[in-house]
Amino acid sequence: MSISEKKIRTFKLTDYDIGDTIKLIPNGRIKTAITKRTEELVVMKILKKCKVVKSNQTQHIINELNLVPNLSHPFLLKFLSYYQDDKFIYLAYEFIPGGDLFSLLKAENRFSLEKSQFYIGQVIYALEYLHDKNIVYRNLKPENILINKNGYIKLSDFELMKEIEDRTYTLCGTPGYMAPEIILNKGYGLGVDWWALGVLLYEMICGVDPFADDSPMKIYENILEGKIKFTSDFDDLSKSLIKHLIERDISKRYGNLKNGVDDIKNHDFFKSLNWDKLLKQEINAEFIPKIKPDNMLNYYDFYPDSNEKVDPLDNDNDPFINNFN
Repeated sequence: MSISEKKIRTFKLTDYDIGDTIKLIPNGRIKTAITKRTEELVVMKILKKCKVVKSNQTQHIINELNLVPNLSHPFLLKFLSYYQDDKFIYLAYEFIPGGDLFSLLKAENRFSLEKSQFYIGQVIYALEYLHDKNIVYRNLKPENILINKNGYIKLSDFELMKEIEDRTYTLCGTPGYMAPEIILNKGYGLGVDWWALGVLLYEMICGVDPFADDSPMKIYENILEGKIKFTSDFDDLSKSLIKHLIERDISKRYGNLKNGVDDIKNHDFFKSLNWDKLLKQEINAEFIPKIKPDNMLNYYDFYPDSNEKVDPLDNDNDPFINNFN
């Protein structure tokens, strides 16, 4: 399978000055870049083709390139353009200056119920938009939620997205956020994102995800057992919503019933939230990043560049390269 024949905006490496690495990702890294023509700061997702092939991630990257150019939502990271050479795939996305929700949550330890409601409401809007297009996200976690200059969020990291008609069987995602049906390999649909939403809400309020353990296998066991312990940080409404989302029986899981996302939006946990104002970004965010004009990267860490040797799979016979020509 190859990328869609629909025109995707491309660029040349000479169009950008590529800067520092601000995130390490499987099969590559995220770097900053400046557009020479407009001096716009963007982020560049750079993937090494041979590593993508070795890790059997070819289809995931093809899915990303097929899907993200057609997405447009205020709470989704905006795709700009892409380029490839013999060794690498380059995907340019908009730059979001406020860092990620994981760093903020780590700094604050936990969020208030009101703050959790504010962030989770935006995630719901983003997932609703994807699900309306029959796209399952499968990558929900605080590290993949970026904070814009106005305090609102942008969902990012789209490599696990997939358009599905009914169900899919791929085992992927972050262990603590996987729904039971993913682990059991019985096939799953869009409902796995609503399970992950419940895990995310729990983590926002408590500071740790409900199935946390040092061992991935123990995490899976905890998920399959489905037992959740609530601390005093939770009120009755947050407990109720989380229980309806972290529901093993998909025929009872909120978001997956006949009323769809409305069962979640209409839950009393959100009774004080104005959904229209949230979508229009008219609610004042509690946290506003302090962006320094002379240092737009103050919410990001930096990583040294790799000195690894060229891999012998980097050649024109690479099947991944041929898929993109």
